[in-house]
Amino acid sequence: MLKQLQSERGFTLLEVLAAFVLLALMSALVIGIFLNGYKSITKMGDRSEKMHITRSLVEQSSSGTAVNLNLPNASGSGSITISGEEVNALIDGTASSNITLFIPTPPAWTSGTSYTLHDKVRHNNVNYICLVPHVADSSNKPHNTSSYWKVTSS
Repeated sequence: MLKQLQSERGFTLLEVLAAFVLLALMSALVIGIFLNGYKSITKMGDRSEKMHITRSLVEQSSSGTAVNLNLPNASGSGSITISGEEVNALIDGTASSNITLFIPTPPAWTSGTSYTLHDKVRHNNVNYICLVPHVADSSNKPHNTSSYWKVTSS
């Protein structure tokens, strides 16, 4: 029995130190991977939040360029035209990231057009809804009279 106890030896100090060094290196590697992942996630989250805030501000803007978006009809013949504004803005907190949005708006008010109840138009960057059917002329422009038009949003 004494021979059996003498033959069982423990780890040397060098082996224990080598095991701790290996454990420390592996731990540092795993922690580094998690920290880099966390930094990337928070960076993208911050950028996404800034993009959302910029988009909200742009959608409320009325300083865009008037454009028409033409979409092909599902049947293959003709197209659908959507009036709107194209607005560009720099995303806050970024060096050169821009966002471009197409914001649908009612068609522009035009003189000589017959408007019916609830028709929507845009005049001087303000949206209006028709309250009384009429033929448009200079005397009943949306900003001139409240009896024909009501402001819906600006």
